[in-house]
Amino acid sequence: MGKLVDSLKALLPDRWHTDMQYVWRFGRPRNHRDPKTFHELLIRKKVLDLPRYRELGELSDKYGVREVVARTIGAEHLIPLIGVYGDVDELDVAALPDAFVLKGTHGSGMNLIVQDKASVDWDEVRATARRWLATDYSRLYREAPYRAVPRRLVVEELLVGEDGLVPVDYKFFVFSGKVRLFEVDYTRFSRHKQAFFMPDGRRLAVDRGRDVPELLPPLPTQLAEMVDLAEKLGAGHEYIRVDLYDVGGRTYFGELTFYPSGALNLWRPPAFEYEMGAVWREGRAVGEEWVARE
Repeated sequence: MGKLVDSLKALLPDRWHTDMQYVWRFGRPRNHRDPKTFHELLIRKKVLDLPRYRELGELSDKYGVREVVARTIGAEHLIPLIGVYGDVDELDVAALPDAFVLKGTHGSGMNLIVQDKASVDWDEVRATARRWLATDYSRLYREAPYRAVPRRLVVEELLVGEDGLVPVDYKFFVFSGKVRLFEVDYTRFSRHKQAFFMPDGRRLAVDRGRDVPELLPPLPTQLAEMVDLAEKLGAGHEYIRVDLYDVGGRTYFGELTFYPSGALNLWRPPAFEYEMGAVWREGRAVGEEWVARE
């Protein structure tokens, strides 16, 4: 029965499928006529973006976007590229550095960190990469821009902080060219924790289902520069998320995302859904009442 349901869902047009996913996740139909919450607005954008999927595909492409980033904020903010490949068999293990990151260009979550190439199971790595290349990510959450992205693999230099760990991920929510808040993801590949902040670095008393670290690490000294770079990359978009890394005081570009978590990840408390909707609709900052009292 499950396979039959999945087959029937796959036949649904993008708009219907998106509406069905919204009902499944939020327990109610979305407000088509007068969207009020962040996710109602995000789903509306997702539907309205359907005719523009080719244009937006360049920005969703983990390889193609590099040219846009270099042109907009400078190539010095790009993670050094080791290679780009159209097929798994093109990967030459002997030519790769000891440590690197393997990514799929055409979806989310297609990342494999290799810290020592001599200690990994290369049959497993190749099998994973083949699964990526066989995946039409645009069908999973009906994120149409991925439909226009060539399925490729890229290998980038592995960035590590002074502690030898993968750097913290900073995700800036940009509305019409202005950062209104940002998310910080700590230890993403182990005990993933998360916190949200105003652009000036004050923490917000909200979450999206993950714990906040008991002791928050200091924010980057170049936070103002990161906000500026995110706003330059987000200019011209009603909403976009810009992901950046801080490595020893230097800012690197991560990716651009139009519909975080497939536009299906709730804010908590629920009232913040409406606050973020107002931030979007009214073009204003997040209200001071949401700042954590610490």
